[in-house]
Amino acid sequence: MQKFSIQLPSLCKAYKGVDPNGVTVQPFNGEDEEILATAQAANVRSRVTEVLKRTVEGVDVASLTLGDRSYLMLWHAVNSFDDGFEQTIGCQSCGQSIAVKYNLKDLPVDKLADSYVEPYSITLSSGPVTCRLITVKDEVAAAAWTAQGGNDYLYLYALTTKIPGCDSVADVLEALKKWPAKDFQLIKAFHEKFYHGPVFAHPYTCPLCGYKGDMVVPFRFTNIIPNVSKLRQYYGKQI
Repeated sequence: MQKFSIQLPSLCKAYKGVDPNGVTVQPFNGEDEEILATAQAANVRSRVTEVLKRTVEGVDVASLTLGDRSYLMLWHAVNSFDDGFEQTIGCQSCGQSIAVKYNLKDLPVDKLADSYVEPYSITLSSGPVTCRLITVKDEVAAAAWTAQGGNDYLYLYALTTKIPGCDSVADVLEALKKWPAKDFQLIKAFHEKFYHGPVFAHPYTCPLCGYKGDMVVPFRFTNIIPNVSKLRQYYGKQI
């Protein structure tokens, strides 16, 4: 199957020794679709990782940032299947239900800011720390922590933050619990500042009142496979 060169939104700044021009992806085949289509809520992240490992070369999928992973799955939604969606929303002005058509390939994509370096230093009231972006591997670790009865709200930040004097993730987690809330907001602001990947927003014009607004595009990894109506729309005339 043909492979396509792709530029990830992170520009590979978060990966050591990875050529940003050396990442390739190939469209899903039937087996990839089966892996994704049979995913359950408990294993959807691992199934997504599995299909990306099967289709992506040039970068370790487990090390992908969450923004790069979303972008790759968006690429598959457009290129492994067929683009073109419709969502019923309530107009933000008149409140009436309207149908909005959109294409995923038209969504803007934010690149990782040039100012990003890893690790990234931040000075808090409690002292200096360093941070990095959340990865697929971190999500796997957080899911395991949650399965053991833990709460992943702070855990993901504990995995990606280094605090002088804390020798383990458990030590960092305990420190985060005791931090002033304002210090924790700075860590969250770091992740917001360096967001990269698809921007799931689409402009619409209400056909009933003429209001121009933006809707949030729903994007779930397991919902990129065409449903019955899309099969009829895109493939019905071919058979």
